[in-house]
Amino acid sequence: MKKLGSGLQFKVYDLGDGKVFKKLKGDFEMYLINLWWEPHLLFAPWILKRKIEKAKKDRGDAIKYFSSKKFDKSLLANLVINSKGIFQDKVIPISKVFDEKHIDGKELIDLYCILIKNMWGQGFAEKVYKFVENYGLDSKGRVVLMDFAEMRFKRELIEEDIIIQRWRKVFSDKMAIKGDLRDYYNKSLMNLLTIKNLNLYWKNDKVK
Repeated sequence: MKKLGSGLQFKVYDLGDGKVFKKLKGDFEMYLINLWWEPHLLFAPWILKRKIEKAKKDRGDAIKYFSSKKFDKSLLANLVINSKGIFQDKVIPISKVFDEKHIDGKELIDLYCILIKNMWGQGFAEKVYKFVENYGLDSKGRVVLMDFAEMRFKRELIEEDIIIQRWRKVFSDKMAIKGDLRDYYNKSLMNLLTIKNLNLYWKNDKVK
């Protein structure tokens, strides 16, 4: 298997059949990568430990939910979790899609908004709104969620995220989405991410 990359939670391998295999990272690997990102935490080990424990809990909660509940798997790149491991479709990360000059950035943002509504319709949401890092474009041209390790399954928690406008705090999105496209992104998410819309779409599987 060819290694495609890794983040805090997983190492990702190409299975060569249009699928990827995600291997869980252990504590030591998670500590190392977190220190690489935030070296100052070397002098605050209690904070580092708390961050890792929280990340592991989020990951465990997501794996438990998605391995036991019925949901539209296509929203999460046809996620399958079973005794053999964690598998998804191989998709193009949004970070790479934005590098393609012929791609319409506004259309990508529109597709992202559709995905958010559809995830609400299934009863969950991604917690951190890292559009550029955590999402990808599948073979059918749909924006899907690649990284499912930080999720919300309770509507009241999603409401809190909406109220504090958590999506505005994402550094990677600020760096990748600029100028007029950033204005379009801000306007699109401001219009979508409201308590009224959350209540309208929540657990409504007819949303498209």
